[in-house]
Amino acid sequence: MKKVLFLSALIPGLACAALAPLSQSVREITAILSYPSLSDQLSVSSSIEDIKKVSGGYLIITETQAIKVNVEYDKRKRIGAKKFTLYFEAPMPLQQSHWKNHQSSLQ
Repeated sequence: MKKVLFLSALIPGLACAALAPLSQSVREITAILSYPSLSDQLSVSSSIEDIKKVSGGYLIITETQAIKVNVEYDKRKRIGAKKFTLYFEAPMPLQQSHWKNHQSSLQ
């Protein structure tokens, strides 16, 4: 155990690698919320009720709409946070969206 602690103190990348999934999702959600035209795509009168990790990206749910955000990762292998690109699908009214069941399962 002492060897592991000693190595992680000498090589900061080892300690960071263990936290990568949490820090990666925080980076992705922050990028989604900081996206310049997100507010243009959502109704101004609604607020975000949920952000859920789904296959291939995230689902943003408001009172009236759902938007799927696809996350494409850089294929290169590297230690630490992965680089990614976000692709926003068109917003769909929640009652017509196939994502509606995701919202009802969260309540």
